[in-house]
Amino acid sequence: MSKIKGMAETPKHAPMNQFEVADNGLRIGGQPLVDIARQVGNTPFYAYDRTVMRAQVEQLRAALPAEIHLHYAMKANPMPEVVRYLAGITEGLDVASAGELKVALEAGAKPANISFAGPGKSNADLQAAVDSGVIINMESDAEMLRIAALAEGKSFRPRVAIRINPDFELKSAGMKMGSGPKPFGVDAECVPAMEHCPWNSWDSTFLAAHRICVSRPLSRPKPRPSNSPSVSPNSPRHLYVGSI
Repeated sequence: MSKIKGMAETPKHAPMNQFEVADNGLRIGGQPLVDIARQVGNTPFYAYDRTVMRAQVEQLRAALPAEIHLHYAMKANPMPEVVRYLAGITEGLDVASAGELKVALEAGAKPANISFAGPGKSNADLQAAVDSGVIINMESDAEMLRIAALAEGKSFRPRVAIRINPDFELKSAGMKMGSGPKPFGVDAECVPAMEHCPWNSWDSTFLAAHRICVSRPLSRPKPRPSNSPSVSPNSPRHLYVGSI
């Protein structure tokens, strides 16, 4: 590997060997790419291989503890058929807009398995999330009050999670999402006040989870820091390390 001044090593792209090459031609789903192009009739086009997608998911599962649940972040690729397939081989979907939410629901994902994240949610986004019954990752106490206002008078309670900005960071992460003020999530020391807000006494199933986002991406696994934020001991937690 060649050297660049000021860098230890030249960055190298991960090998792209998911697709078969035969007779000096790329194959996708067992078919020559030129044959697929003839079937489509024009270029450019996108071609996806379900076998490759499943293999990637299985490889990730093999590297993680069995109790970890995988959610597909639709911002990576919201194509309906891709979403439909991945919704069937993961435990859920992450969406970041009302448009993505619509695609997720039309793909057959159950609302209980969809989480809605992002610090820039409009009232229309929040209304769609409340009405559909998905888990809303709250980014601030102001967003919490907006959700409460939108849910006023309804016969059901919206399901929410508090997205926590922890007071630690992982040194190996490319994009730091903890240790001090960030655009994403609620600072750890503000979480107890949100948990005990008077309007948050609707019922025991209202607060669905705490979502702790620590970094993106990780270059290698790291142990969970000992000074993790203090939250209610009986609340479920989701630890996200690879997605905003």
